[in-house]
Amino acid sequence: KFVRERGAGDPVLWGTSMGAVSALLAAEKDGAVAGVIADAPFDTYRNTILHHAKLMYGLPEFPLIDMACPMIESRANFPMDEVDCLRAAGNIRAPMLVLAGELDERMPAAMVHSIYERAAGPKDFWIIPGEGHENRKFGKEFRERIQAQ
Repeated sequence: KFVRERGAGDPVLWGTSMGAVSALLAAEKDGAVAGVIADAPFDTYRNTILHHAKLMYGLPEFPLIDMACPMIESRANFPMDEVDCLRAAGNIRAPMLVLAGELDERMPAAMVHSIYERAAGPKDFWIIPGEGHENRKFGKEFRERIQAQ
């Protein structure tokens, strides 16, 4: 709304990691965006909790995570299943560039690719060679991919 009120037209939403999740959810909610650049988003909140609990702490899904998720929902006062980038991507008709780092263990390319697969509009998926999670070095290929969308 802020951008449109100033005559700039529909925005391109760009976010990295949780910012990419925010961009996808905002684009789904608003609908009037020129495009989305989603760099290393997770697929669903529940899946990312399961993935990170195992990756960072070696915790099994059952029983600890299964018990923790309802407690998280209660304390945070929101249903975890509402944070669903797969659903959001399926409802976004704007062009979407989805990025994953080749070496990203936090948001692996397979998880990120699932969002690309669900994207409803024109889309591109790029695994950035040699990159991990966030702090990307964007060069010529990145600019070309954005311009192609």
